[in-house]
Amino acid sequence: MTSKKPRLPELPRGYHLRRPSLEDAEAVAALMCACDIEELGEAETDADDVRDDWSQPRFDRDRDTWIVVGEDRTVRAYGWVWDKVPDREMIGDIYVLPGEPTEPLYEVLRSRIEERAEEHIPAACADDEVTLGFFGMVGSKYGAYLAGQGYELARTYFRMLIKLGEDPPAVPSIKGVELRPFRVGLENGAIHRVIQESFSEHYLFAPEPLDEWIGRRTAHPVVDPALWALAWEGGEPVGAILPYPYDAMAWIRELGVRREWRSRGVGRALLLHAFAALHAGGHRTIALGVDAENTTGATRLYESVGMKVVQRHGFHKRILRPGKPVSAGG
Repeated sequence: MTSKKPRLPELPRGYHLRRPSLEDAEAVAALMCACDIEELGEAETDADDVRDDWSQPRFDRDRDTWIVVGEDRTVRAYGWVWDKVPDREMIGDIYVLPGEPTEPLYEVLRSRIEERAEEHIPAACADDEVTLGFFGMVGSKYGAYLAGQGYELARTYFRMLIKLGEDPPAVPSIKGVELRPFRVGLENGAIHRVIQESFSEHYLFAPEPLDEWIGRRTAHPVVDPALWALAWEGGEPVGAILPYPYDAMAWIRELGVRREWRSRGVGRALLLHAFAALHAGGHRTIALGVDAENTTGATRLYESVGMKVVQRHGFHKRILRPGKPVSAGG
């Protein structure tokens, strides 16, 4: 006799759960902006960001997203889940409009996300660990809710930020190493190799095929690969940086230096090169995210060029099925 599945939590009266359509991207972005303002003090999301999330490899909007609407049909809450590592490592998120009944809406969306995440378990290899994780700002109501639902704080990430003055810092030269703009198409393999290799020891890292990796980094309309740069020693790519010129602030998506070339100033040179390129385009506020337990000295590097920690986000994780972990760094 099979056991009955537990009944999923129900919405409060007057609320309705449905899947978003493509036309809902603007409304979802407006909801996320309201959450940004309450939590961060300013909006950081637009409809292009939402559509970019929905275009991730393997992401299925009809199975991986939910919105909650009120009687007036406005979007009051939104949740999504994505298998960052196919069928093994799921990442989810939940947004609830400020002023709405937070916990009941969290409960409904979390339960759907967990149910969807568990659908991946049969497709994972028998000895693989399967996990589900959420990011929540340290000290926030959302982070406390996740902890109360059995999601352990596995890691803390810093958001670091700098506001540039009228003159960007000078870019240092490194003997034998040349910084050059990335050439789309011609150097896809080189930049992919550098980032994959330099991030291989990081927490939450998993290898990604070239086409999928480059596709995820160039799909968003704001992307300008002309701002990306590679460091070369002879014909060998040794470091790379990927800046993104968002309107409110520019963002360093990735900065990596291969192990053999670390401690020579390559990372610092790439970072200051990106600052100069973004400054030339009118950007003065630049941010990035970094693992607080990063073992490569990244946090010290960012502090050395004037970046400061402005936010702390916790990664809360639950093991859905024990087994061999997928992520490097624990």
